Amino acid sequence: MSPSRSTNITIENHTGSDLVLGDNGLDHGEWSQSLSPPNLIHNGARGIFQAESAGVMTGDQGHVDYSNSAGRFTFNFDNPFVGNNAYDQSVPSGFVASHNGGSGHNAEVIWKVEKLN
Repeated sequence: MSPSRSTNITIENHTGSDLVLGDNGLDHGEWSQSLSPPNLIHNGARGIFQAESAGVMTGDQGHVDYSNSAGRFTFNFDNPFVGNNAYDQSVPSGFVASHNGGSGHNAEVIWKVEKLN
């Protein structure tokens, strides 16, 4: 049986250096099989992972932290069983992050992280 909710996440790294996985976790759901957050996202590359609901009438919700010499990059997502999906992020000074997509029960969201000029 497929999960009632899933969130496929892509992080595009344009920070000028590699991003290393730090703290990460799920308040609801589980990481999809073979799609847990990658330990490293090289500069100029994408990291792809996915969370999904686990159980009856549940969603998926969690966070991942990546870091480089500039500091910590945090990405939060929430795809509830009832209500609207929500996403936010925090990045060190000198960087910007934006996301596209993320609607629906089986959401796909893409975060792009860039160094400011």
